[in-house]
Amino acid sequence: MRFLLIVAISLVFILVHTQDSGFVIPLPFGGLNIKKTEDGKTEIDANGNLNIFGWGAKKDFKIVTGNGTFDIKNKDTAIVNNTDFGLGGDLGVDKSKGISNNVNLTLGDQTSHGGVGKETNFIEELIKSLQNLGSTTPKP
Repeated sequence: MRFLLIVAISLVFILVHTQDSGFVIPLPFGGLNIKKTEDGKTEIDANGNLNIFGWGAKKDFKIVTGNGTFDIKNKDTAIVNNTDFGLGGDLGVDKSKGISNNVNLTLGDQTSHGGVGKETNFIEELIKSLQNLGSTTPKP
């Protein structure tokens, strides 16, 4: 518990004192990037990637906050035979764009985009992705 408190205090200190250039903390199989944008927003981006002979996983997580914005973006994909399969999305509030709640489903090279008000579009793209996935899969 004490360790988590120290990490949280350190991150707050870093966020307050981060310059425009930001900095990168390399981690095994990924990294943590923290920077401030020109319009005063703070971006925290954590990512990880493990690919062993075309099999593995990818993880991206991003938080953008400040200047009337709070946005969380997430993407998790499995790498199967050098092809991505996974789910991602975002949830946020922006003073100029309003509320966003979107989801993306990746099946191979096809991505279905969904979210509030995009249900029909998501289902159509998902059906097309499944049809294309089935037609491009080699049969034994």
